[in-house]
Amino acid sequence: MKLNKKVLLYSGAALAGVATISGLVAGKINFKYKPSIWNYKSYISDENLRVIDKNFDYKQFDTISQFSNALINNKAVAGIGSDFFAFNLVKNNHIQKIDYSKLFGVPELKDFNTLQKFMQLILKPEIWNHFNNKYYTKALNEISKNKSQDQYLWEYMFPYYSQDAVLAYNIKKVNIPEKYKLEDGSANFDLIYSDMNLTGDKNSMVNLLKMLNFIGYKEIIWTDAVRDNMLYGSAYTRLQNGSSTDKNYTGNVTFDNYKNQIDSFTNLIKDGTSNDVKDNQKITFEGDGLQIVNTLLDPTRFDITSSLMYNGDAIDAYYGEDNFESVGDGAIRVVKFKNNLLLVDGLVVAATNNDETNELIYDTLRNSWIKNVGNIYTQYKDLLSKNLISDSDSVETQQKVLTESAVADYWKDFRNIDFESFAEDNDFEQSAATETLDKYYSMLNLALVENKDKFNSFYEMQDDPDADFEEKINPYPSIFLSYLKDNKDELLDKIVSSYKNNSLKDLLEEQDNFEDKYLVNLVNENYEDLTSEDYYPTSTEDSELKESLSQFLANALSFIDISEDQYSDLLTEKYLNLNNYDHINYDPTQNIDYEFIKRNYFASALDGQDENALNIYQIVKTDEVDYKGIEPISQDLQSLVDSYYYNRTKS
Repeated sequence: MKLNKKVLLYSGAALAGVATISGLVAGKINFKYKPSIWNYKSYISDENLRVIDKNFDYKQFDTISQFSNALINNKAVAGIGSDFFAFNLVKNNHIQKIDYSKLFGVPELKDFNTLQKFMQLILKPEIWNHFNNKYYTKALNEISKNKSQDQYLWEYMFPYYSQDAVLAYNIKKVNIPEKYKLEDGSANFDLIYSDMNLTGDKNSMVNLLKMLNFIGYKEIIWTDAVRDNMLYGSAYTRLQNGSSTDKNYTGNVTFDNYKNQIDSFTNLIKDGTSNDVKDNQKITFEGDGLQIVNTLLDPTRFDITSSLMYNGDAIDAYYGEDNFESVGDGAIRVVKFKNNLLLVDGLVVAATNNDETNELIYDTLRNSWIKNVGNIYTQYKDLLSKNLISDSDSVETQQKVLTESAVADYWKDFRNIDFESFAEDNDFEQSAATETLDKYYSMLNLALVENKDKFNSFYEMQDDPDADFEEKINPYPSIFLSYLKDNKDELLDKIVSSYKNNSLKDLLEEQDNFEDKYLVNLVNENYEDLTSEDYYPTSTEDSELKESLSQFLANALSFIDISEDQYSDLLTEKYLNLNNYDHINYDPTQNIDYEFIKRNYFASALDGQDENALNIYQIVKTDEVDYKGIEPISQDLQSLVDSYYYNRTKS
């Protein structure tokens, strides 16, 4: 349950460890039965499932080995697995290159250069770079029969969702000393770092563990994923002088370095928590993400106060009321450590499929969570034809323009639902709603030439550490705020007066203009919440109240809450990609979806952006946080790794 989602605009698993599983299990396609689609538990929404169920019998896997065995035995036609798992499938000839022209329904993508350019445009930069790393390209080139062209992992796997890792702590289980507590209840790590006289990077995992331990977080539940923990260990190599280095930070494991990475991980736990890794009174290893969430939240489990968990699970924990009503939302805070990992799941297609099987897979998925990608290609071509982007522009610039155009279109589709419903219920012609919607859209679409200054300002502030946090996340509220101040000053004065006199209903009856009536109604519908002591009581001074209500209206016009009931049909008919996110809550790998969710999902008109939730959600490579992926290893090496890891951490 999301925080502060009471505002009415007008209404008339997941990656587990380092690999998640999904498979489409099928035999010979005929009319006697449907092929079976297998997916990891809770890794698709009901609406997407219903689309798939039309052509497939949907079932679920528990472990990656089930999907692997299905592929090996020619029983799986496709599925979703981790990136390094996909590489091993390519290596053993179990999966084929995806025909993106059919998956997206875009014939032009048969051309490799066109496809490569489009994939780079739609995928988040972190995902694109992850799938084009030197290790995968070199290894794929070595096993490829086509020696004239580089091979890329994205040719074999279309990204689904991604996660990184966080250190989470429950602020309701430990009384953080007031000196080290920020206004929102989070720990003030800057001050703690200074008072502890720590050295090295403040955001290193070992220092963050030390700081949490210092303020009372003595017990931790840790995601038991061997390769993840080895990556963390690689960034903590002890030196002879007693210090440590992160210069060996890597997701690559060899016969020569695996013991050192595991030993370094145990040293990291010891030095960070002051407890031995085998001390199960203080260190609990758990492989089930849901169990980690529930244990961290459980108000009776004071033996667990913090956690090393994935950010998707942390989102689930942050909105913890669904798990423990007595705990409510917002009990969890997180901090991301410097040497992090990036986990990516994606679709793969079995090498043994015939054309008929592939057509069924592509047709089905193109009408499910991949439904919107073909429309994005059309939008990209439209931007080119209108000279809003050019082939001579950098890919980075083209992606930004494409993203702004698509996000504005998303906004328009959702807000149109509200406007049409309001017009119908208040006897306005639909043309009045359309006129207002088009006016707003032309203000908000930063891809348009007339909004170039807004576009430049928004992207320039992304690198400004002093820029307003909310404006860096979503530019729309500031645009609406300026519009309201310049064009609705007289109406705002009337709203303030009626607000203080509790006569908004009378003001609402007086309005014969669609836009003005809609704005007054926004305040009227949310009057009870707005006038509470937490926000703007009627005793608030007029100028302050006018400013606050203007900001509320700007927020209410800007933010789209896809969880609201009035959008359910639109999500099902056009935006199954967003519907899927609302169920899964892991980071989208496509840039447009990622940005739309980032700008809207964790926001409310009353409170603006939820910075704590956004800190969990955002996966962005910065000076403070770096990312590496898990690289595949042989079965022989994996056996040695598993044995040594168990001996060092469990026995």
